[in-house]
Amino acid sequence: MMNKKLLILLPLALLVILVVKIPKKTPEAFVVGNSIPELRFKDVNGNDYFFNDFRGKVVLINHWATWCQYCLIELPYLEQFRQKYEREDLEIISLLHDTENLDLAKEIIQDDQLSFPILLADDNPALSTIESAGLPYSLLLDRAGSIRFIHRGFTPGDAKKIQSELNYLLDEQ
Repeated sequence: MMNKKLLILLPLALLVILVVKIPKKTPEAFVVGNSIPELRFKDVNGNDYFFNDFRGKVVLINHWATWCQYCLIELPYLEQFRQKYEREDLEIISLLHDTENLDLAKEIIQDDQLSFPILLADDNPALSTIESAGLPYSLLLDRAGSIRFIHRGFTPGDAKKIQSELNYLLDEQ
């Protein structure tokens, strides 16, 4: 009787281990070395943004949602970067993935005094795979628009690494 239970539970346990251990895949278009496709976005106030407008600048693209606690921890750090590098060729852009919570997002933007563009990701099917890769999710692009660094998740200790990568990209000519 015990052996039958073990034979039934063992494959189930292995399946659980595999599901937990399998890392989330990076969306195919968003890998180091690739360029971001030309996309158009609306911000939370209805203004248009085009990715071509950011060519020639270092760009940090952050993906977040109002339900994501780590995202909410990261947003004030992004604002600190924006202020620190205000006179540099750095653009910080944040893409909101749960646009059905726009009112809550606007409260967060106001409470955290976020001054970088918050764009709506829902109009772009190319970004639908980002959320499945896990949020927060950030891409750092060089001046040519190529992805140079990718960050999944966030802890306050990550801010120092991101700042170092921003310095590296801003120092490149």
